[in-house]
Amino acid sequence: MHHVFLISELIELIFQQIECQETLFRLSRVCHVFKDPALDALYGSIQSLPRLLTCLSSDLLDATPGGDGGASFKNFCRELTHDDWASLASYARRVKNLDIKVSIHRRLHKDTFDALCKCPIPLFPRLRTLRLSGTIYLASLHRIVLTPSLRVLHIPDVTADDFISNAPTPYLYCPNIESFTCLDKGTGRDPAKLMRLAKTLCRWKYLHHLDCGPLNVEILAHLAHASSLGTLVIPVMSSDTWLSERYRLRDVDELNLVIDSIDTWARALRALFQDNEGSESHSDKSTYASLRALTMTMTPIQGVLSVQAPAQRVPSPPSLISSTLSSLVCRKHLSVLKLSDYWSSPLPKGRFGIEELTPLRGFAQLRELVIKFRSYPLTFDDMELAALVSYWPRLERLHLTKLEQPVSLTGLIAVLQACPSLCYLDLAVRLDPADVANVSASSPLPRNAYITWMDLEHTHERAKDADPLARLLHCMLPSLLSCDRSVSSRGRDACSPAEARRWMLSWRRRTTEPREWRARFWLLVFAEMHRLKELEEVKESEKWVNPLAKSVAAALSLYRRE
Repeated sequence: MHHVFLISELIELIFQQIECQETLFRLSRVCHVFKDPALDALYGSIQSLPRLLTCLSSDLLDATPGGDGGASFKNFCRELTHDDWASLASYARRVKNLDIKVSIHRRLHKDTFDALCKCPIPLFPRLRTLRLSGTIYLASLHRIVLTPSLRVLHIPDVTADDFISNAPTPYLYCPNIESFTCLDKGTGRDPAKLMRLAKTLCRWKYLHHLDCGPLNVEILAHLAHASSLGTLVIPVMSSDTWLSERYRLRDVDELNLVIDSIDTWARALRALFQDNEGSESHSDKSTYASLRALTMTMTPIQGVLSVQAPAQRVPSPPSLISSTLSSLVCRKHLSVLKLSDYWSSPLPKGRFGIEELTPLRGFAQLRELVIKFRSYPLTFDDMELAALVSYWPRLERLHLTKLEQPVSLTGLIAVLQACPSLCYLDLAVRLDPADVANVSASSPLPRNAYITWMDLEHTHERAKDADPLARLLHCMLPSLLSCDRSVSSRGRDACSPAEARRWMLSWRRRTTEPREWRARFWLLVFAEMHRLKELEEVKESEKWVNPLAKSVAAALSLYRRE
């Protein structure tokens, strides 16, 4: 073995490039230098405990073949000896990520879990991430997998109360938890259950990622002591008692609020980010909350009765959404903003105009903006939209649902010019042949090579309109492949320009289903765009081939003269 393989950094780089399990298995048998790194890679992340148990002696396992190629372990055939535990621990100590899926119901018997609980040494001393799918044998399992090294605990099918009931005092088993996620059924606002949850969460002093349903005053007060927080997912009702407090969270990476009204949104932001003085006007910019991503979803909170507002109370205006945000969150950090509601949202019907979004103009670092309000159609015109997005030149994803009027070609051009980095644009755009003709003869067009899908419609959809539209889109959006979720220029829908044009000329539009006609029109447009792209590639290759051919010919001519 060459001495360079004794350099640990080199070995680490080598194994970072290897993904094949069979290759890792073979390397583990080459030499001592490769054995440990190969086994670490093989057992660093495992999907189930049965795979780990296969490292034990065959005479120890009472196993029967499973229908999916796996094995079902009924129980151990005998008591595990010290050597058996040592053999199992030599592999288990390498596990850093453990994902136990529901299929374990068919693989491991409860007696197996009970036997593993008797291990005299910790089985997973390096385990950092644990994901449990299903509710299988949680009372026994927690004694095996909850270890002091654990940092991430993800149990999406178990409520926090069920978890604490089956695993009392989990903070004693895994005191260093940083991220905790569990199932929220919307029924967790029982004060007694919240206090039980708070007793556990408040003992995890490194906690900074949390998604476990409703919170109370004690939990938020504990989170407020953290210097920085990662992801917080909080369902909020207008009746939650913590809304009257002030926690002054200064640094949050991602906040996801599920709320029942606009007023609750404003109260929640004030409670989380406002100072105790209660003032929203900040003379010192450092007092703004540092927040990278914010998601707001308005929907009825399930499982509990909402507190009804007084009959005389006027619903909060939509402008409260953006004005509260701009008064509390630092404009230099927010890069992702998502505002949406569901069809069952309790929002009153209304309008969402340019005035409601004006306070957001100061967030110049926005890279993703999503507004999907079913109850509030967006009412601004092309020029207002173009003026608004010009304040966000770094936008990469823009999604505006339910525009009252589709954007015209002029508006689309203005948006593409204002945001040259867009890679996803979800706007309803209506194209008119007159606009296409006027724009084609006007000033240079913006060119976006990232967008592959758009919500486009054409006012006439005639065969003669396809060529000029294809030339325009080829110049503006050369990577565009689809204008509808069901219409694409790739796969089985693809066709040649002649085939698509022949179909449109042979069928009468009034006797054809509108959706079919629309699909054929856009297939013709995409076919023309593909033809233009091929011609462009040929011309580009000729730029390189012709000079090369001339150089070769000149060299041959000179050689013959000599």
